[in-house]
Amino acid sequence: MSTARPFVVSPALAAIAVSWVNPMGWFIADRVMPRVRVGDEQYKYDYFPPEQLLTVPDTTVGRRG
Repeated sequence: MSTARPFVVSPALAAIAVSWVNPMGWFIADRVMPRVRVGDEQYKYDYFPPEQLLTVPDTTVGRRG
């Protein structure tokens, strides 16, 4: 009997995958990029006045430019 799934489902292998626990208790990500404390939870951004954002720049080309 064929199924609509492109892979074979094995209940025994699924049970092993679900019940497996990392015996050492560490993750690869913690070894590659260790966690560091940050100083503050403050978000800073650059402020541009609206008149600076909505102007058309002068892009004319002259003899000396």
